[in-house]
Amino acid sequence: MFRQTLQRGESRDMATNGNYIRVDDGVVEVVTNHGHRWRLAQNEGVRVAEFNRITITNVGAAGVVAVRCGYGVLQGSTGDTIAVSEIMTPVEIDSSTPVAVAVQGTADVQVTTPVEIDDSTPVAVAVQGTADVQVTAPVEIDSSTPVAVAVQGTADVQVTAPVEIDDSTPVAVAVQGNTGLSAIADTTLTAGVSAQLVAAGSRKSIKIKSPSSNTGPVRIGGAGVGAAAGYELDPGESVTLETGAAIHAWSATAETLTAVEVL
Repeated sequence: MFRQTLQRGESRDMATNGNYIRVDDGVVEVVTNHGHRWRLAQNEGVRVAEFNRITITNVGAAGVVAVRCGYGVLQGSTGDTIAVSEIMTPVEIDSSTPVAVAVQGTADVQVTTPVEIDDSTPVAVAVQGTADVQVTAPVEIDSSTPVAVAVQGTADVQVTAPVEIDDSTPVAVAVQGNTGLSAIADTTLTAGVSAQLVAAGSRKSIKIKSPSSNTGPVRIGGAGVGAAAGYELDPGESVTLETGAAIHAWSATAETLTAVEVL
């Protein structure tokens, strides 16, 4: 317990542990080591996040300031002597009792003993805000139980053990990827004129090359390609574009382009 004579505006630091603060005499401002701040008058108390140091400032008239700290809650009426216990008693809850736990602010919640749930009990778990949820024991699901897994946001899903499928279970496997190549006839450009090299299609990508036999650069791009617009290919250079859009080309001199599509 803190009890000293302080001038108005005078402060004292006090190393103490607890989660409850009560003022027996004076009017003070109390700040915990977490930066939480309260203004308390005589016979006022507050339950707070656990602290290990407080700063007490007299904000009333000069005189005796008395502050007590500890673990517990206020019991009795205003003016009563308060016993603050430093012993936190476990609370036993039987299996038939529903329990609601509300956590305000930032807190770590840990389950230190196993929780058993029978297979007929639906369980809903709601997590608000940002949290890591970990399953530290195997979960067994029989073959008659449908399981839906929804992942929101960005996540990596890994299967770390073999998955057994009996011969009566239909399994659909879809593989998406490249299915073939399509050669495109060589295109000879007219000097100073934009021309469509390939039309829009369902290709995965297209590789375009300016043969080394060309004498000048070629511009590759959309419908607006021209002398000052588009990607420039010098003779002997090539480019791969991952697009299904139509592609146009332009050159200042009559040049040839070759291409192949990946479908």
